[in-house]
Amino acid sequence: MLESAERHGPLELESITKLQNSGADSGTLESARRPAIQRDRRPGRRGDGANPQDAGLRRGPVRGPRKPDSNPPCGRGETARAAPVHTKTALTRRAFLKGGSLLTASGILFLATPQNLLAAEPGYNRYNNVQGDFAAHIREIENGGRNVAGSDYAFLHGIPVTSPVAGKVRYVQDFKYGTAAKGVVIEYGIVDIQISHLERLLVGRGDALDRNTCIGTQGKNTATGGKAAVSHLHMSVYGCGAFYDYRQTLRVGGRSRAYFLLNPDRLTARRGPRLILTDSPWDGETDYDTPYLAYVDAHVRAGLARVARNYPNQPLARSIGRWLRSRSLAETLRRAWDGHQRDRQPGSALAREIESVFEHVKTAGGLLKLTSPYIDHTNAQTILRVADANPEPARSLILDPRFYGRYLPRRAAGSPAGSPPA
Repeated sequence: MLESAERHGPLELESITKLQNSGADSGTLESARRPAIQRDRRPGRRGDGANPQDAGLRRGPVRGPRKPDSNPPCGRGETARAAPVHTKTALTRRAFLKGGSLLTASGILFLATPQNLLAAEPGYNRYNNVQGDFAAHIREIENGGRNVAGSDYAFLHGIPVTSPVAGKVRYVQDFKYGTAAKGVVIEYGIVDIQISHLERLLVGRGDALDRNTCIGTQGKNTATGGKAAVSHLHMSVYGCGAFYDYRQTLRVGGRSRAYFLLNPDRLTARRGPRLILTDSPWDGETDYDTPYLAYVDAHVRAGLARVARNYPNQPLARSIGRWLRSRSLAETLRRAWDGHQRDRQPGSALAREIESVFEHVKTAGGLLKLTSPYIDHTNAQTILRVADANPEPARSLILDPRFYGRYLPRRAAGSPAGSPPA
């Protein structure tokens, strides 16, 4: 076999020539030629025809010699190049699916693999930490994207989703703004919690919720009728001007209004520097709701009612009383904050009383704790307890082998569906 400088580099060619002159066996020569053969087999490369396998790989244009690197690796005394800035479009879907460690602006390390990207068993994760955490939503909004600040989570498509709080369903509908979907808004003290991208709804307006109440199933429906890229949930938490992480202007009902959004991940029941909402499933025993709701009723709701009662001649006070009767507490606080900032009278008795109410709002925010919208699937007793706490069809969906039923041990023959595992 004739060797060519075009097929091999100068050093490779010299090495092969020495082996031939020394009478090396065919196996040694083949090992020396293998790097060049492998280069020829790469897509878009053309071999020289010396290897019969090259015949089926001759596609694409003939490439000339490689140009020298204009930015060679930095050596001693050279100036290092700045690290590239990875924007939202810099990471392609193919590169993301290959897996890699990413550090987001929120400081959460996420190992991106096809398994936990799609949240396959045995665990659930943030569905896409590049586009799905709170900071990424804000970047998308600031770049002109239509979205609502929040966080995205995923487990299995169609799996039952539970309420992260013990609140009340404010309304159920298809949202007509942003990229929401079938979803619910839960009224919970000083915040309203929006959970969207649901495929199926299992609750109605005005329903009282516990933390193990199934509100729907995970889906990928969007308000525009299309399909999201990956089945997931979107959660947004609406606060007020005294308790928020990001102020966003949304166009609702033909009018632009300012809303105050909170990062769900910093409201987890188990507080920590790198905890996300799915790290905090409810254990069924810890009472996160009573201390929070009792404080809100005693200091925030009662404080606003006192303002409306003590200042009947003030337009803002009259509006607060009307909002308390017709709207959620979170919406009342948002409107009261806007009115207070617009009509502020420093030093007045009304201003001092409203400001004291918002100080209580900040204290109540420290008592607010969210738990995961997914059941703790590592605990069979928890799955059975939540299933028994829900009526049909939610109970059957929880025990379905496609969903949480896959994590239950095999039952004894003839035992009822709700009995403990064998």
